[in-house]
Amino acid sequence: MPKTTIVKLNEGKPAKDAIFMIHPIEGVTVSLENLASKLENPVYGLQCVKEADLTSVESLAKFYIKEIKAVQAEGPYTIAGYSYGCTVALELAIQLEKEGKDAVKNLILLDGSQKYVSAQTSTYKSKHSGNTSESETDALCTFLMQFLTFEYLKLREEMLKLPSLTERINLTAKLLQPTLSHVPVEDIKEAAVSFYKKLVAVDKYEPKSKYGGKVVLIKALSNRSTKVLGEDYSLSAVCKEKVEVHGVKGNHRSFIQVPGVEKVATIISSYSQ
Repeated sequence: MPKTTIVKLNEGKPAKDAIFMIHPIEGVTVSLENLASKLENPVYGLQCVKEADLTSVESLAKFYIKEIKAVQAEGPYTIAGYSYGCTVALELAIQLEKEGKDAVKNLILLDGSQKYVSAQTSTYKSKHSGNTSESETDALCTFLMQFLTFEYLKLREEMLKLPSLTERINLTAKLLQPTLSHVPVEDIKEAAVSFYKKLVAVDKYEPKSKYGGKVVLIKALSNRSTKVLGEDYSLSAVCKEKVEVHGVKGNHRSFIQVPGVEKVATIISSYSQ
C-alpha cells in the first residue's frame, strides 16, 4: 500500500503544463515512471492510499481532485489515466468540468475506458449471478495473480469454502507472505481489500453525464479489447466530442515500456505543449 497519494514521477520543466496520471488497478504508479521520464512536462502520479474513499468511483475521483488542487489550485488541467485509472480519470474530468468548461485541457486515456475493467472480468462475473462469496474469491485470486503462479481452480475452491471475506483476506496474505517477506502482513491485507473495493466500485460505475472536452485514447494494438469494446473502447457513449484514437504496438502492459513508450510519450507531448 502506498503511503503518499500524490508523487512526482519526473523532473519535468516547470514552465510546461503539469500532467496528473492516475494509477492502474494495483493502486501505485510505478508502472508509469518510465513513461513520465520521457516527458518534458512535470508528471504527478495519483496513488490509492489507505485513506482513499473507495465507496464509489465518484468518491475516489473527488478525493483525488483535492490532492490535485493542492499541487495546482486552478485549471486548466491535463488528466491522464492508465488501465483502471482511465475510469477514475474520466469521472475526475466530468467533475472538474462542472466547475467550468475550460477546467480540463486534455483527458488522456492509456489503454482503458469506463468499460475496460468490466470487459476483462465479464467472463467470471457471468458465472456469479450476484454471489458475493464468488465475487470476493475471484477478485482476490486476480490480486494474487499479480505476484504468484498457482492453480486457479484449486485455490478458488479452497477460498469458496471459507466463511467470510476476512478469512479469504487472511489466506491471501498467508500465501503472499513468503514472496513479499519485506512487506508487513497488515499492509498485504490492506492492499488486498483495496484491490477488491476498487473492482466493486468500477463494476457499478455509470457516468451521470457525458464529458464535453477533448478525449485522447492511446491503446495497445495487441490488446483484444477492441473486438469487445469497439475502436474507441466504448468512450463515444460517454463523450460529447469524437474520441481521438492512437494505436501503439504492444500489449496492455508492454506498450508503455521500451520501445512503445517512446511513441506514447510523443503522442502525449503533442497534446501537452
